Amino acid sequence: MREILKQIESYLKTLRLKNVIPVYRNVAETATKNNLQYEEYLALLLEEEVKIKRENSVNTKISKAKFPYLKTLE
Repeated sequence: MREILKQIESYLKTLRLKNVIPVYRNVAETATKNNLQYEEYLALLLEEEVKIKRENSVNTKISKAKFPYLKTLE
């Protein structure tokens, strides 16, 4: 079992899905408990990757814009 986990993490790194690495085990446990289908499990993993990549993209764009100060709606 340990070998398969190393292989999964290696594949995720190769595919540059680094944001999935810390969450895939928890998502797998949730999927098992809730009897999710493979497609649903995969969708949850990909959703996490996309969410984090979007967040990082926005933060990068904000930092590249070099605004003089950050103003919030509050």
